[in-house]
Amino acid sequence: MALKGKKLTSEHKKKLSEVHKGQVPWNKGKKTGIGYWKGKKRSEEAKKKMSEAQKKIDKYWMRGRIVTKETREKIRQSLLGRKQSEETKKKRSLALKGRSTSRKGIKHTKEAKIKMRRIAKRYSGKNHYCWKGGVSTLAVKIRKSCYYKDWREAVFERDNYTCQDCGISNTYLIAHHEKEFSKILEDNNIKNFKDALACDELWDINNGKTVCEKCHKKRHPKVNLLCQKIKL
Repeated sequence: MALKGKKLTSEHKKKLSEVHKGQVPWNKGKKTGIGYWKGKKRSEEAKKKMSEAQKKIDKYWMRGRIVTKETREKIRQSLLGRKQSEETKKKRSLALKGRSTSRKGIKHTKEAKIKMRRIAKRYSGKNHYCWKGGVSTLAVKIRKSCYYKDWREAVFERDNYTCQDCGISNTYLIAHHEKEFSKILEDNNIKNFKDALACDELWDINNGKTVCEKCHKKRHPKVNLLCQKIKL
């Protein structure tokens, strides 16, 4: 196509808009798209044609393109508050089971790691669509504080440094929150470190439970755990 790869000016777009005003769309009143094929079966020949057509399409057409801040903000707003149903989660889990990655066993070079860090910075902090005003940063400050370490140690001592789920000891142990850490911050409206120190629920050892790493993963099967470990 003659216009492929070219950007239209605002004047050009207005002219095109004026030209198309009043024209009746070719597909108006016609049954097309996904709705038309709902409940119908395509022939094997049609399926093969569709498969071959998809193979010719470049899957990485967005590679190398820089997404603008406005576009990132639109994506962030559209994804805020969206939750997947349990049925959808199960379908995704079954679809990914047994799938092997082509990168398995391959280590990244130092140059690749530097590039990955630079790219990650673009979508971290306020630029990430899940940004909630600095909650994660506050959570890290609390977890790295001496007060949190004392709380964790108190939980371990109470449970005699033994996993309360499987009974194993002499292993990596984690102080699990019965009520989620992030939920406590949200319910008590904790916005800074001073608020965290004044919150009694956050430092209540009855909310903590000593578990080993395996049992903790069972409690959070779909979360990438970033927790401090203690080795006896």
